[in-house]
Amino acid sequence: MTFNYQNIKQGKILKKFERIFIFLLLILSNVYLSAADKNMNYQPYLQSVSEHSAIIMVESGSSDNIIIEYGENQTNLNQSSQTYLYKQCVDNKSSFMHRIKLTGLKSNSQYYYHIKNHTNNNAPFSFRTFVSTGTDFDFVCAGDCRSGTKPHSNIAKLIKSYSPLLCMYSGDLCYNGSYSSWIDEFFLPDEMKIIESAPFYNSIGNHEAGHNNTEIFTEAPESLSGHWDYYSFDCGDVHFLVLSTETTIDPGSKQYMFAKTDLENTKKKWKFVMFHKPAYCAGGHGEDKTMIEVSKKIFVPNKVDCVLTGHSHFYQRNEVNGIKHLVIGGGGAPLYNPKNNNYTKVTKKDYHFANFEVKSDKIQVTVINDKNEKIDQFEIKK
Repeated sequence: MTFNYQNIKQGKILKKFERIFIFLLLILSNVYLSAADKNMNYQPYLQSVSEHSAIIMVESGSSDNIIIEYGENQTNLNQSSQTYLYKQCVDNKSSFMHRIKLTGLKSNSQYYYHIKNHTNNNAPFSFRTFVSTGTDFDFVCAGDCRSGTKPHSNIAKLIKSYSPLLCMYSGDLCYNGSYSSWIDEFFLPDEMKIIESAPFYNSIGNHEAGHNNTEIFTEAPESLSGHWDYYSFDCGDVHFLVLSTETTIDPGSKQYMFAKTDLENTKKKWKFVMFHKPAYCAGGHGEDKTMIEVSKKIFVPNKVDCVLTGHSHFYQRNEVNGIKHLVIGGGGAPLYNPKNNNYTKVTKKDYHFANFEVKSDKIQVTVINDKNEKIDQFEIKK
């Protein structure tokens, strides 16, 4: 047998280049995956919590199922659930918003959870399920943070210190509803620290309304409305009705009839309604004639206790026909100059949020500015 040294030499060189190519390919793959991982949020947040279930939202760079491990003992997460639905972001095709539903939970109980096999896992996150009838709880309301990230972060830190069971947000959570707007303006580190442990419910604002990402980043609780942008749910003794001023609500419309039927049929002691554009407002964008009619024809006869709104960037407490109409629009967007009307009780040009302490016989409301100062305090009684 004759050996050709040149052929052997060429073969060795080719194998060497193959090894180098594979090595470089592995490095590039890891860099790509690391970059994709870095660009994904991956920190979970809560939506649609109830007494016996919760939905965990997780952003991923893949449509592959995400598994959440959870339990009542943080050192023994002995239950698991995986993606039941994901939605791809409209203007970022590498972003998939996963929904993972946790079921069979106990009411008014602490649960711990984390994403299985994820590199960012440290101590598990935690949340409380909703309370049953007759149990006290706290919730907060804020809104109109938009692109004001600094005041938004300050407000978020204060909200976190109050440990609310849930958050009611009155719309305009980001400037235009694009992927970058949601990620850079709303899902701030301080905001994530709230919503990883307390779900938020949003009444869609005019700024995020025009973009389909708003539906992708939020998951409404199941209700008879059959819609994601207007719905209702209960917690303890409170019935919450969330409406959309970006969807038709004229008399006879689907949303109008849902609101009417919903309030007529709830048996809860306290009734709260939330939507973005206020019916009654002095200054800023002023009153909304459509919502004034809805208030007169639906809220008043059904004895609604309080209406939560935003849109005008200040705080205002207005009282009409026995209903407290609150404008809570100081979450970060540029502040407006408020005015007064004959129905105005208190108004302040300030960044703020409101904390609601729900008791069996009253609800204590405290409005706090971004300096942790009280700018209003009152009670709602039956």
